[in-house]
Amino acid sequence: LGAHSYAVMKELWDHGFDRKSRFQVPEPLAFLTEHNFVLMRGVAGQPLAAALNGNGPFDLIEGCREAARWLAAFHRSSVRVGETEPDWDSLKILRVSVRLIKAAATRPEERDALLDYMHSLKALLKDFPANAPVAQTHGRYHHEHVFISGDQVSVIDLDRSRPTNPAKDVAEFLRVLR
Repeated sequence: LGAHSYAVMKELWDHGFDRKSRFQVPEPLAFLTEHNFVLMRGVAGQPLAAALNGNGPFDLIEGCREAARWLAAFHRSSVRVGETEPDWDSLKILRVSVRLIKAAATRPEERDALLDYMHSLKALLKDFPANAPVAQTHGRYHHEHVFISGDQVSVIDLDRSRPTNPAKDVAEFLRVLR
C-alpha cells in the first residue's frame, strides 16, 4: 500500500492540499520501493481524538466540523487515484459472508436464518443506485487521522484511498466516532 499512499498524497499535494492551504495532507517526500517505505513530513496540530476525552486544545463539536470541512473539500477535488471501488467491496460483503459461514458452522440450527439474512443483503444491493456519485475517498476516515492546528486541518493515512461513493467516508467517521 506504500506506493499507492505516496501516489495519493502526491496528487493531493500537487492539487492544493499543501502547506499553503487550509486543508492539507502530509508532504510526500519520497517512496523507497525496495523497502515499501513512504517518507513524508509530519503534520502540525493535535489529533481530533484528543478532544474525545475533554482535555484537547479544541472543542469536539468544532473539531468534527473542521473534519467535515476537510472531507467536503477532499470529495470536491478532481483528484482520482486508483481503481474505483465497487459497492459490494466497500460494504465489506465478503467479510459479512465469511462471518455468516463461520456462524453457520458453529450454529447449524441457525443456518436457514443466516441464509435468509444473506439473501436480504443481496436484495438490498439490487436497490443501490446505478449511477452513485464517485469521489476520491479516504477509506478509513476517522478522528485519529484528523489533525487540527489553528485554522489548518490535516489528514493522514491515505493508504486505502480510492474513488468510490463519498458517503462511505461519512459513514466510517460516524461509526468510529460513536
